[in-house]
Amino acid sequence: MPDATRKTISSTQCAALVGESKWETLFTLSEWFRGNELPDEADERMSWGLKMQPLLLEQAAEDLRLEKERL
Repeated sequence: MPDATRKTISSTQCAALVGESKWETLFTLSEWFRGNELPDEADERMSWGLKMQPLLLEQAAEDLRLEKERL
């Protein structure tokens, strides 16, 4: 869990520090330390991406001959 005082980094944030995080970048980490957290609001590109994701996953699974697993 991130430090509420913003004086230390968590083990999860360490991955962003060395460029190995799937969810955070060095930029987003530095902005978090400055108190400039990015908004969670979806913009138009995010909205389109969310709508297209199921179709893209289905086509990729078909192209790569992968079994689809429902969660």
